[in-house]
Amino acid sequence: DQTVPALMEEHHIVGAVVGAADSSKILFLRGYGSADLESGTPVDPHETLFMAGSITKLLTWTAIMQLEEQGRLRLDDPVEDYVDFDIPDSFDQPIRIIDLMNHTPGFEDRLVGLMVQEERYRTTLRQSVSRDIPRRVRPPGQEVSYSNYGTMLAGYIVERISGMAYEEYVERQILGPLGMHRST
Repeated sequence: DQTVPALMEEHHIVGAVVGAADSSKILFLRGYGSADLESGTPVDPHETLFMAGSITKLLTWTAIMQLEEQGRLRLDDPVEDYVDFDIPDSFDQPIRIIDLMNHTPGFEDRLVGLMVQEERYRTTLRQSVSRDIPRRVRPPGQEVSYSNYGTMLAGYIVERISGMAYEEYVERQILGPLGMHRST
């Protein structure tokens, strides 16, 4: 209770939830700060939802592995086999699905446009991955460099193979079967 508020102030964090569990038992769960600054609503650890951010990558990789287990894709296949637009071929080697998962596709990483809250700026996943493709700055499979774009591309591949929107696939094939009804 002393450390979290101090860290929130130091890093300019408005609200947070801290929790710890062992097996199926919650050992600690507490909310800190504001869920809504304008109304002054405090964070409620049972009700306040936060955008998941990079933890969503785990859902993407789970979806890819489910499709691989079903024989609908192979991890060594070139990404271009699964998308309906061209990815610049700056290097001889194709980017493979496994390169996306290993954060080794060779793209520059950018954060612009990754998370938007205003509806007027939202685009489809296809629009996001096909309109402004990051430069390929290194050959795939050689150097690890965190790749948000690579994960978005994998999410689009999930859409293409499954025939469902990414969000729908995750809801139906991962969160629902796990009983994660408060996750989105």
